[in-house]
Amino acid sequence: MSPNGGNTGKSNVKIITQLHIWNSQNHLGEVFDSNTDFTLPNGADRSPDASWVSRQRWDVLTGEEQDKFP
Repeated sequence: MSPNGGNTGKSNVKIITQLHIWNSQNHLGEVFDSNTDFTLPNGADRSPDASWVSRQRWDVLTGEEQDKFP
């Protein structure tokens, strides 16, 4: 995927900032940026602009799984 343009980058910062603030207040999971690759149950790999994973789902992963592609 090619790099973002300026306006997209600005929008992404706003989205991830709001997600981080919400998560910091509620402590319900983990927030990730667009450099984090996720392997989905169907085997597909995705790197969303911003993402959140519930604490329950994050904690079942091993340390090795957390270090690689959750």
